[in-house]
Amino acid sequence: MDPSPQSSSQHSACKWIANLVTALHYIRNFIVNHSLPNAIFKSYSNLELLRVAETRFASHIVMAKRLKEVKPALEKMVMDAGWKISRGDGKNPVDTKAREVKQLIVNDVWWDNLDYLLSFTEPIVDMLRAADTDAPMLHCIYDMWDTMIENVKAIIFEHEDKDHITGQSDFFDTIHEILEARWTKSNTPLHCIAHSLVPKYYHESWLQGGSNGIRRLAPHDDK
Repeated sequence: MDPSPQSSSQHSACKWIANLVTALHYIRNFIVNHSLPNAIFKSYSNLELLRVAETRFASHIVMAKRLKEVKPALEKMVMDAGWKISRGDGKNPVDTKAREVKQLIVNDVWWDNLDYLLSFTEPIVDMLRAADTDAPMLHCIYDMWDTMIENVKAIIFEHEDKDHITGQSDFFDTIHEILEARWTKSNTPLHCIAHSLVPKYYHESWLQGGSNGIRRLAPHDDK
């Protein structure tokens, strides 16, 4: 049976993100695991390419941000006169990896894709950080969730040059589906109860305050 258009779209989006994450770890691992690239990199950067523990909290995004921060140092590294690893007939695995790393670092399209990943995941990470606190946040989760979805949609639609209200984006639909699956897994009735007890979410000024131009719904209307 042929895959549905929706499943194909989701597969393509997930593959794009997975390939990007694989490449950024490929760059990091090659540099820190080989003395010459590491020494050249350190001569241009005061920041380390530290290994990020693979927790549930955006470890890949943390690594992507660090790579973005040291982009000038990486570019200088592969252009340095000491970058003599990539030579010979290419049969040496280290030589091959060095060339692949250089091709990624000097590839503007790859960096544009990394910037895009960081941009549409920023609202997600911001929400996780805001919720990861000892302060009482249970009553805010629904509103934070809706705001996060709006912000992710706005970034993706702007990138694709589509109208935020009438436009359609397969990529956003895929990201939204993934987020919804995570929300369904983590959501509890306590979030709903806490949200419904906050007077703010029934006030007219809040109901009319949606950034996308669509009127918000009071808790008893949508929960």
